[in-house]
Amino acid sequence: MANNKTAHRKDLPRERLASEEKRAEETELFTKYYSERKGGEKGEDDSFKHIPCFYYRLPAEDEVLLQKLREESRALQVREHFIGLNLWFLLDMHQVPPTSADEAMISYESFLKVGEKKRYCILIL
Repeated sequence: MANNKTAHRKDLPRERLASEEKRAEETELFTKYYSERKGGEKGEDDSFKHIPCFYYRLPAEDEVLLQKLREESRALQVREHFIGLNLWFLLDMHQVPPTSADEAMISYESFLKVGEKKRYCILIL
């Protein structure tokens, strides 16, 4: 029994050395993979590094051109939204008789009428 303890104690430094070597190797591999992941590979597309800004500050009162651009873009957005709502309204008005709660259908003639009315609404706006 005592012989096993001494043999075990002799192997202990070897185990520590192996464990330290393993830890050093793991650290080296981690550093390698982390730097590749963080820096990206040379052949990769770097478009993710140039993410556009999704929020711009409101223009100041003295920046007239920026205020006008903002106002114009808002007006265009409202117009497009109105056209979309108007189209849904026109489609809903021209449904053919076999309507169910789940699906609404439209005939080809009604579709052509909606197309003409939609063009007229866009020209008015």
